[in-house]
Amino acid sequence: MEENNNNENNESNEVEFEEFESDSKFHTFVANYGGAVIGAVIALLLLVLRIYHLIIWLAIIALGAFVGNYIQKNKEEFKFKLKSFIDKF
Repeated sequence: MEENNNNENNESNEVEFEEFESDSKFHTFVANYGGAVIGAVIALLLLVLRIYHLIIWLAIIALGAFVGNYIQKNKEEFKFKLKSFIDKF
């Protein structure tokens, strides 16, 4: 009878170890690829909700503001670069 109890305990320990090992594999996967999964989910939401249009337009507006500011601050240098570029053609 005591031998039976020991066998049952060993089997239950093995099952618990397998569950722990599986849980450990999941945690390892999340630790290694969690950022990629979150990024993919966010990208999917952006595509489904068509928010990417807004993001593209905001990026174009920010780029235009940056270029305009650069040209205003470096007017003489920009004129020289533009003239040399046009002269190449």
